[in-house]
Amino acid sequence: MIITICLYIPGKLVRYFVNVHSQGANHHLLRESTMKKILLAASHMLLMLLTSSQAQATLASAYFGNDHLTQVFYTAANDKVEIGVDLGALGTDFSLSDQNKTLKTANLAGMVTAQGAVLKDLSMGIYMDSLDRRTDSVWDHYFVTTTSTTPDAPAAYAFYNWYLFMNSAAATIANYYSGGQVAQVDDGSVVMADPNNPSSYRTQMNMSGFVPGTYRTTNMESASAPHGELNLVEMTGAYQDLYLWHFAFDGSPRASHLVAGADAEYSAILRFYADGTTVINPAAVPLPATVWFLCSGLVGLVSIRRMRQR
Repeated sequence: MIITICLYIPGKLVRYFVNVHSQGANHHLLRESTMKKILLAASHMLLMLLTSSQAQATLASAYFGNDHLTQVFYTAANDKVEIGVDLGALGTDFSLSDQNKTLKTANLAGMVTAQGAVLKDLSMGIYMDSLDRRTDSVWDHYFVTTTSTTPDAPAAYAFYNWYLFMNSAAATIANYYSGGQVAQVDDGSVVMADPNNPSSYRTQMNMSGFVPGTYRTTNMESASAPHGELNLVEMTGAYQDLYLWHFAFDGSPRASHLVAGADAEYSAILRFYADGTTVINPAAVPLPATVWFLCSGLVGLVSIRRMRQR
């Protein structure tokens, strides 16, 4: 795709200059020397773009790359903190059917305190974009919500919404291994980023905080109720379950549709613990032994009472 763009832009420049020079009073043809200069400049542009794209691909290949589940913590009330966490690559580090698998534990407390904030100031979003097409005209994208209610997919402007999501996701991810990076943790899988950078998550995915949890208008359900992100201040227990949704954009009818999971409409459950750990499809929490003893005791009391009534 990048090669196509690189070839397309120089070609358009050449045709533009040809048209400009051919529209004179005497329709003078573009001189051969001028044409050579344009083609030389175009070739340099092509080389620079290809070199840049290869360098970015190398940087992104380890973390925050294509098909990587990206978790972002940021301070919604101010611009003190933004932390990017790479939860792993789908198909390589984890699958959507994995059970009770820990994806990552991020030491949030230390990083947040260093920036003059506290954990309860943070909001969190999780998303993943497949910049490569699944087929000739289908692209996949994922995001989480805090409820199991199926989000509304954009309908009337599906192509526009998907395009915004793709570009914002790419900009935010690139921000974590380029100009917006402040510090790396855990070999680069956790990144402190500049929250004031134009490519920050809050600016790109939340449109400068105006629509939190919509993932750049892809999650239409959150436009009316902010269920697309987790505000840590609202956590009442030791963990919070999030639901991962898979949508596909089909370029032929230009429409988005939900791709249901194996057992539910959502593709997986991501459980976030207060210590910064994220687990995919957590196991059901077993009842404590004391509860079982209490239940068995109640059953015994009911049985004795019935026997006496007879």
